[in-house]
Amino acid sequence: MLITGSKTDWLFLNNKSLGINKKNINQLENYSARFHNGFLNFSQKNIDFENFPPLIDYYGETTVSIPHQTLLYQNINGYNSQNPLLITANQNNQKKVFLFGEGLWKWRSTSFVKKNSFQNFDEFIGNLVQYSSNKKIRNRLDLDIASFYNANSSIQIGAFYVDENYQFDDRATILFTIKNKKSKNKKTFPFSLSGTSYQLELTSLEVGEYEYTIKVDEQNISKKGTFKINEFLIEEQFTNANSNKLDLLAQKTAGKLYFEDKYRLVIDDLINDNRFSTIQKSKKIIDELVNWQWLMLLIIGLLSLEWFIRKYIGKI
Repeated sequence: MLITGSKTDWLFLNNKSLGINKKNINQLENYSARFHNGFLNFSQKNIDFENFPPLIDYYGETTVSIPHQTLLYQNINGYNSQNPLLITANQNNQKKVFLFGEGLWKWRSTSFVKKNSFQNFDEFIGNLVQYSSNKKIRNRLDLDIASFYNANSSIQIGAFYVDENYQFDDRATILFTIKNKKSKNKKTFPFSLSGTSYQLELTSLEVGEYEYTIKVDEQNISKKGTFKINEFLIEEQFTNANSNKLDLLAQKTAGKLYFEDKYRLVIDDLINDNRFSTIQKSKKIIDELVNWQWLMLLIIGLLSLEWFIRKYIGKI
């Protein structure tokens, strides 16, 4: 953990291959702080850094050649510079913290004046010390996922992510990408924050084998694996009848439970049950063989026709 200031020999530091370099002039400058919301190495809130007294260091451009993240940027007399004021770095599992300015005690005093407590500032220093001194090696991303799931069931996947101080980090964006091995179809889903973990629910996935990749956005942290969705037939899951549940169902529906070796009781009960008595219904339809009305009309018509013919030819 390195703090530079008015007594720093930058020529000496530039030759030490620390991953930082400063092209400075022999003139001191006051550097105020500007908080960077995108800092992800550990959880640090803005404790009103912008209103703290400026820190002192030599004027010049600072370059960082190792992977790092910037917690505070420099502000020079109201100008927001892109030069870092406070950075953290992790090079070959070696944690580093660089603060480019002296006078940190002024920040603690100011913090007390504003909040009547040293707590905010001391937590800030504690985070820096914990980050730089923590040498534990453990997974920062843990995943709760099974190897097999049944079709048509809801798939619940959980993830737990911590920052470099191994504190739960609720600021992360975690993405879950799956690919069907057969169809090669690929989909990406974001996790949702739920309390002190991240949760994801998958539904309507086809039967088959899937490859997955879980990745923390803007972090070089990811995991890969596979899981399988099996075809699920509920009828095949039960080979024996549940007599207790069947008996309960029979009682609620005015029925009765029978076992296979007592099948004759079913026949006797059906025969003797009045609800199932045979009911015979009949319907009688009578049609007359001869329709006399139409027959009478036919006879009268034929007689009239005969009379007319005889009259016409002079027989009458």
